[in-house]
Amino acid sequence: MNDGARDTQQTARENQGFYHDFFRERGPGLLVYSLDRITDQTSEARHVYRDEADGELILCVGLLVRSLLSRAVGMFYLGIGRPKGMPVKVSGSLDDVLAWGKPICERKLAARDE
Repeated sequence: MNDGARDTQQTARENQGFYHDFFRERGPGLLVYSLDRITDQTSEARHVYRDEADGELILCVGLLVRSLLSRAVGMFYLGIGRPKGMPVKVSGSLDDVLAWGKPICERKLAARDE
């Protein structure tokens, strides 16, 4: 997204389609999403992320937030838009998100193999 981006139902569906295609091709995993450029997110966009995320492909979500506004968007997402049964972490650090998500993905993938 560009600076000052508004996340709408349409952009959320485009993003979701990209993520799903990516994980279908490469295998399930951690989705890392930067909220730094989002200035507004509609309720319809939050519904797309909450209701249409494929938990078989996206095992957990790390939201990168590096500004007060992106942190506010991330915290609002946690309160209202979190996909059911999908772990979500909000952090300003990519290393933190990766360290958090790796064992979750490993555990979920191992459980599938049992």
